[in-house]
Amino acid sequence: MNRRKNKIQLCYWSFLLAGLLLSNGCNNQSEHSGHESMNHDKHNMPNHEMKKNDTIDLKSISLPTNYSVISSQKTVKPAWSESNTTISANGYIAVDERRDNKISARFSGRIEKLFVKYNFQYVNKGEKVMEIYSAELNTVQEELLFLLKNKSENELVKKAEEKLKLMGVSDSQLKEIEVTGKTLYSTSVLSSYDGYVYFTNTNAPSLQIPTTHPSQMGGMGVSSNSSSNQPMNTSTLQIREGSYVNKGQTLFKVNDLKEVLGIVLIDNSHSSEISVGTDIELTSELDRDDIIKAKINLLEPVLQNGQKFLSARIYLNNESGLLKINSLLTAKVNSVKTKQLLIPNSSILFLGGRSIVWVKTGEPEKGKYIFQAQNITKGVSQGNMAEVTSGLTDKDEIVFDAGYMIDRESLIKSK
Repeated sequence: MNRRKNKIQLCYWSFLLAGLLLSNGCNNQSEHSGHESMNHDKHNMPNHEMKKNDTIDLKSISLPTNYSVISSQKTVKPAWSESNTTISANGYIAVDERRDNKISARFSGRIEKLFVKYNFQYVNKGEKVMEIYSAELNTVQEELLFLLKNKSENELVKKAEEKLKLMGVSDSQLKEIEVTGKTLYSTSVLSSYDGYVYFTNTNAPSLQIPTTHPSQMGGMGVSSNSSSNQPMNTSTLQIREGSYVNKGQTLFKVNDLKEVLGIVLIDNSHSSEISVGTDIELTSELDRDDIIKAKINLLEPVLQNGQKFLSARIYLNNESGLLKINSLLTAKVNSVKTKQLLIPNSSILFLGGRSIVWVKTGEPEKGKYIFQAQNITKGVSQGNMAEVTSGLTDKDEIVFDAGYMIDRESLIKSK
């Protein structure tokens, strides 16, 4: 009975061992067949395609997730464009300081009477503008009268007369002193020029730049704020009756305004498009039907409230007197630009002080692309397109809608 039981157990373990061996052999055969199939497919795959996929996968794994994105977004290529661009800007009329004539005090004294009451009052040559009492001048007059009374040598008398003329005494005033035998209590100061008088305590009028905000420029021009920042200092008179003046002090300036300056402020992004000699068309707010054609005579970079501008200076003929100081100008510059690399505005993502685009760097599988963030420098916008001045070439391929590539918790890094 025990011998029969042992035979049954032996048969059971024999069948179990045979089943395990058979199962292991099938698995090995299946695995061997799979390896053959894989190797066969790998040998049939083109070498350049296999290397390309292997390289892309390696880069995708090694890059941080906030450097690159895998997506199937629509792409576009930057394109070169040749076009004529029109630059619009605003400006104002200012005094041409080259035509300034200074009237200075030739002796110290006190202003007894002032006949010029306001800025830009017109005076004629030889017209009396003020009367000044001067103890210094009276002393020289007394010397002349003493020499005449004592019938001194003519040479001494002539030297005394020349001294008075150098101090601003006119021939008629000198004759009056010699005929009456009395000194003049106050001496009249006459204008030596025809023109408009303006008073100032500095060497030149204060020209200020209108304040603007980038959102007001529209990417093309600069607007002028004439209410808060007057282009020229038109403050009240710096000298008044009863004021004392010093020898050599500039009392006022006279300018005939037959030639004035047009000051036009142009956004700095157009610096590569304009130069000295560029044609410009100006329209005054006082006569919008009259288009003034001129050329830019001087370009000066300026900085105001953190914004860069190009200050264009244009010399304008004003024989007619129609161009008034501080009147506003509208300017238009027709500039021909040879080439611009343009991309859609939607392809640009603005991140504070940076502008980025998503550049296609690979294709791990059909319809799926790897995009990497790339910094660019944006130029002037033209409708729905924007100029790129650096960071891209026409061989690159970028995402059309950059905003779809991130969510609100993404922190984008670029190289």
